[in-house]
Amino acid sequence: MAKQNNSYDSDKALNANLEQVLDLFQVNGVERIFFKELAPNDNSKNQIYLGGHLNEINWLPKGNLVATTSNSKKTGRVEIKYTNNLDFTWIDAEGAAFTAPRTKLIYYPQYPEVRLSGFLQGSDVGMEGWMDPYKRGRSLHRFLIIGVNRIGRAFGYLAIPGSRISAEIISYPQQEASGTVSQLLHHFNIGGITAPTLQSKSILLAELKRIHLMGFIRGKKLQSDLTSKPYSAANGGGFTLEAELGIVPNGSAKPDYLGWEIKQFGVPKWRNTYSKAITLLTPEPNLGEYKDHSLEWFLRKYGYSSTTKPDRWDFNGTHRFQTKHSKTNLTLDIDGFDLTTRKITKADGKLSFIAPNGAEAATWSFPKLMEHWTTKHSKAVYIPSIKQRQLQGDLSYHYGNQIRICEGTSFELFLSAFADNLLYLDPAIKLENMSTTKTPKKKRNQFRAKWAHLVDLYQNVNDLTI
Repeated sequence: MAKQNNSYDSDKALNANLEQVLDLFQVNGVERIFFKELAPNDNSKNQIYLGGHLNEINWLPKGNLVATTSNSKKTGRVEIKYTNNLDFTWIDAEGAAFTAPRTKLIYYPQYPEVRLSGFLQGSDVGMEGWMDPYKRGRSLHRFLIIGVNRIGRAFGYLAIPGSRISAEIISYPQQEASGTVSQLLHHFNIGGITAPTLQSKSILLAELKRIHLMGFIRGKKLQSDLTSKPYSAANGGGFTLEAELGIVPNGSAKPDYLGWEIKQFGVPKWRNTYSKAITLLTPEPNLGEYKDHSLEWFLRKYGYSSTTKPDRWDFNGTHRFQTKHSKTNLTLDIDGFDLTTRKITKADGKLSFIAPNGAEAATWSFPKLMEHWTTKHSKAVYIPSIKQRQLQGDLSYHYGNQIRICEGTSFELFLSAFADNLLYLDPAIKLENMSTTKTPKKKRNQFRAKWAHLVDLYQNVNDLTI
């Protein structure tokens, strides 16, 4: 489309009301709307500040973070940053769309801060100087409105000073999403609950209370067609709770339910506190010998023959930071994180199993772990459950009403928990019939922490009775 000269200060844009513009977002499939009042330094030169850590913008799609370093022109120091391309399109009051193909999210861990960059480069949107710091790009009462649809596309609209929307937006029902960004209370009259909403916590708590009051629920697992089937394996507690919440197991790194990560854990009886270890995430290594070779090769080099089942090789056991494991002879170490300042010092930092000869047996890069942790664990709820075996052999689960709600985190808190031995790796990897068919196999790299140590991984932790 030809470049526009007045996308946001035309008569139509100045007189449009907020509901009219939100309708344009709905046409593009947007289900959640956020806004930020732009500060004088929020412009095309200085970028737009969105928050301190990536978890504060978990509503924006992130994936394939790229680690880079550069020399800062201001300080002369080496600057670490993580960038992520964002599928971003500007829309105007007429409903016209203008792609912004060079839009990026940039995380600067040394500050820390997350910024939106490149949002005008290569785009035909007409800003008329409202993002130019040498023209009107330092004006007060500019509002950036952003919506995200279900397939991860983001759409933006700029409400300028003096526009009807600029005057309306402050009084529109809203809730703070992070320190600088707020979410607008707007549901688009969609059928059912299909996306995170402002009332996500209250909806979640109501659902968990309903499930608690059901008592013991027969084990089940939700299928892709949203029908459930009986499930009697020992790990059915999580699947059964997910089925009640309408969650189809998919291995996605996104939160499970309305923006919340759901973590169920089995206990023998209800208590006020637990000694239970909880699996927080299970990402596969993306570097090292584990990635470069077959599972059989890795197990023969670092695993051991099972003591309980013939012809099976295992790789398991609790691996803690800078402690050599007695069976695998591997040491878990972190490269690129200062243990004193608790700051990232290398863009290409990593968490690795290190062999006695210095080889990286298995490695998780900082970008991979950062994406997974800050997206999935921005908000999490931990629910205890008691299981019971029925006469016919089926398992049933009763979910407790004393739960733990955790909100806000950062990748630095995640790495600090490893350094303080509060978080550890407990792999559960096996390959059966090693001498013949080499099946079945299991890969599960478990990042685990004790219930008591969850308080060290989040900024806000509350124990609730529902």
